[in-house]
Parts: sequence; structure tokens; C-alpha cells
Amino acid sequence: LGAVNQVLRQLGVPEEDPTVKFVDDRDMALIRGDIQWGAHQLFVRYNLFSLREKNYLVGETSILGNPVTPTGGSDYDLRDHAIVGGVTSVFRAQWVNEALFQFSTLFMSATQPKLPHATLSITGFADIGNGAVSMELPYERRWQIRENLAYTGGKHQLKFGADYNFIQARSRIGTARRWIIFPNLLAFLQLTPTLVQLFPDPPFVSAKWHLVGVFGQDQWRVGQRLTLNLGLRYDVEVTAGEVSVITETDKNNVQPRIGLAYQVTPR
Repeated sequence: LGAVNQVLRQLGVPEEDPTVKFVDDRDMALIRGDIQWGAHQLFVRYNLFSLREKNYLVGETSILGNPVTPTGGSDYDLRDHAIVGGVTSVFRAQWVNEALFQFSTLFMSATQPKLPHATLSITGFADIGNGAVSMELPYERRWQIRENLAYTGGKHQLKFGADYNFIQARSRIGTARRWIIFPNLLAFLQLTPTLVQLFPDPPFVSAKWHLVGVFGQDQWRVGQRLTLNLGLRYDVEVTAGEVSVITETDKNNVQPRIGLAYQVTPR
């Protein structure tokens, strides 16, 4: 450690401190209200999840398989809020309708403030300084609408539904501005790297997603002993914004479902 820190002093960067602590602080909250109004059951729910970590990834392995040292630790910050509301309605004892709405927002940041703009990778020994990858997500917003309709009559239990999500996000994944790779510890102590790479700051990228899913299913009691479950679902995800030029819409997500239940004996 003394020899490593001596080199770091020559480079004018912070020294390694093996006594640094990993801090994990989480807060979670849930508030919910329900009300019965005739044939309608309504609810509103708010969820909060907050995560703050100091010296995240210290002692873990990097993408090169080396341990991450204290100067390579990240400060990780995440906040997630969600508001969900829904209503379940019963009509004539045969029809049940479920409607749901959600809005959520997410912020996330993983930064390496300990040693700015440099990663020193010593193969088979350690990664010092910034991690090779950091991520910033200033916001991710989700709007969701879901509708399910169920019917029970005779030998059939029918259910149909649709789910729509609209997601809007802005993010960037950054790499250390200088990535210096040494083949071994001796090369690091002698300051003879095998590779030096320079990376500019990456731009922020904006993206939008439209996720649509529809389904129908039938639980059909064929006889006293045999029940069939038949269904079909279709999903499609369409991207927009700056990421749409590198994505291709997958349109063949047809998912059939078939199930069989047979009662061998009355027991």
C-alpha cells in the first residue's frame, strides 16, 4: 500500500485509504387509502423508495475482474416515487371491471468523485480511481393505464384486458476521460502503462417508449371433470426519441396459452 500511494502522490491524485466505510442508507414508505362506494371499490396508493450509498462497489470486482479500491468507490443516489389509483366495479354479479392508473418518476446517479476523470487498471491487482462506467439518469417518468373486464356465465369465465405504458427518460452512460492500463503491479510502480485511452464526456440521450399489451382468455368447463384454459396475448414496444434510430420494433410477440385441468377422482 505504501508503494502504491507513493506512485499516486507522484501523479498528484488522492491516496488509497483502506479504512473507508461503505454506507447504505434506505428509506421506504407506503400510504394507501381504500373506499367502498356501492358496487365500486376504489384505492389510491403512494410508494417511496430512496437509496443513498457512499463508496459503492468498494471491494467488488470491476469489468476487468480486478477489485475496486476505495478511490474507485461510487456515490450512488436513487429516488423512486409512484402514485397508483384504481377502481374495481361489479355489474349484475356477472361482469367485473378493473381500471388502474399509475404515474411514477425515477432519478438515479452513480458518480465517482474520489479521483476525477481517470481510471488506473493494474491487471490482476486492482482498479484505482474512477470506475470504467458511470451512469446518470436525471429522470425517468412512466404513465400507465390498465383495463381488465371479466365475465362469468354458464361454463365460461371470460377475461379481456389492455395495458398501455408510456415511458420518457433522459440518461447518459459515461466512461472515465483517461483510462490507463498497466500489465502488472511492477509496471504501475515504474509508470510504464501498456495502453492509455482518452474519452470525451458522453452526451445525454433522450428516449421514449410506448408499450402496449392486449389479451383475451377463457376458462371453459367442458364437463364435470375437464376444464380448459385458452388465451392469447399480444405485446408491442415502440421507441421514439434519439434511441429510435438504433432500435427495431419487434411486432411478432403473439403469445398463445393453453391449459388443461382434469379431475381424476372426486377427491
